[in-house]
Amino acid sequence: MKDAARKRGQLIAGGSGRAAEKLAAYLPGTCSPIDTSGGPAAGVLPDTCAWIDFFSGKATAPAKLVAAALQNSPVFTCDPVLSELLQGTRGDHDRAALLEAHRSLEYAAATPAVWVRAGDLAAALRRSGTTVPLSDLLIAAIAIEQHLEIITADRHFGLIPGVRIRG
Repeated sequence: MKDAARKRGQLIAGGSGRAAEKLAAYLPGTCSPIDTSGGPAAGVLPDTCAWIDFFSGKATAPAKLVAAALQNSPVFTCDPVLSELLQGTRGDHDRAALLEAHRSLEYAAATPAVWVRAGDLAAALRRSGTTVPLSDLLIAAIAIEQHLEIITADRHFGLIPGVRIRG
């Protein structure tokens, strides 16, 4: 526990280096699926924009919330966030480091119930005249199903009923 706290302190203190390597050094461990049978999972699910701000060292509210969550809360990832982050990597080394780092976070799966909820959310929003990207609907549905708060600067999430946004 002390070693993890030391690494977390190093990450928040900043420094140069690739973002994925920064996260990998900060959160060693293995990926595991969430067990929701025991009640709500406490934790956060940073959206892609929050991770981008965090990795780039921007002093935005989402970046600060990610840094604080890495110290104090279970931090989750999901396939849509990982896919969006991968599209921005600059080569094989960054890609491999990002994949390795994300294995250190808790994993929130897109179960069949998540896909149904995402479809239901999309339909309800569309009936009210609002269209939200599928990736955001999936992230929202995962967070809702797994009882997670989303860290984001993306306004789409505020339009989705049932989403809890940290910050």
